[in-house]
Amino acid sequence: MFRRLVSHGCRNLTEHISSISRQPIERGGFGIIYRGRLGDGTLVAIKLLSQRGRVSSRSKCKLAKRASLESYSWSKCNHPSIHELLGVARYRGHIAMISPWMEFGSLPKYISRHPDVDRLQLAHQTAIGLAYLHLSGTVHGDLKGSNVLVSANGVAKLTDFGSTKLREHTLRFTTTTSCDSFSVRYTAPEVIEGGPQTMQSDVYALGMTILEIVTGEIPYSNVKVEAAVLYKILRGELPPRPNNQHLSSNSAGDKLWSLIAVCWSTKPSDRPDSAAIRDQLEIMAIEARRT
Repeated sequence: MFRRLVSHGCRNLTEHISSISRQPIERGGFGIIYRGRLGDGTLVAIKLLSQRGRVSSRSKCKLAKRASLESYSWSKCNHPSIHELLGVARYRGHIAMISPWMEFGSLPKYISRHPDVDRLQLAHQTAIGLAYLHLSGTVHGDLKGSNVLVSANGVAKLTDFGSTKLREHTLRFTTTTSCDSFSVRYTAPEVIEGGPQTMQSDVYALGMTILEIVTGEIPYSNVKVEAAVLYKILRGELPPRPNNQHLSSNSAGDKLWSLIAVCWSTKPSDRPDSAAIRDQLEIMAIEARRT
């Protein structure tokens, strides 16, 4: 599978890694992130897909396929609002995905450390990235604040295509079962009920992510138990409108809340497409800077 990835255009960086952290810098879901450096001095993130506990040989094979598919999907993305994949490498028996190290980290970390940052601009940049993916025929499948990184010049970049589906590009691996996982607070009801990830479910997640950006809190932040969040989603209970700087009871706040709320429409077909959200957020960000 590794050779096939390289033959399909992924750069082999195995021999270019000069150093790597002894312990993972971050863990979460199926991913483990190490920090490393390439021979030319470039600081990089080295991502391995993994499962906790004992893993059967069959599960290892499925995980390798998932890593291959994610790497291939990622390699086809080339846009300023998408975190760049520099290449792949063999590391500790895994396929590792190599990308530039983002010192500012994820959106939630960046916002907590820079509370006065332009939130609408970050939301707009996130929507730009998603609109690019959708125009390319790609479903992200796990959009949330922690899967958006911030570059050194303050640009939001989408990453972690854990559930990506490509329509244009196909790499011939046999997938016997799904390894997908989802983040309940950002997941559309139809997906929780067993439906497929779609561009419309991405838009639902984008609405939740915009809410997270402008409030600095995860959706349903007052509900601590995931099962309780799941129950609320399936009952059609949406997060209440907060009263903060961006969502206060004025014309600008009403427009933004209406945009967020329509992303959560019960019928997927009633949700706007990501390009429309991108365009509306651009207008809102410009108007906010004028006031």
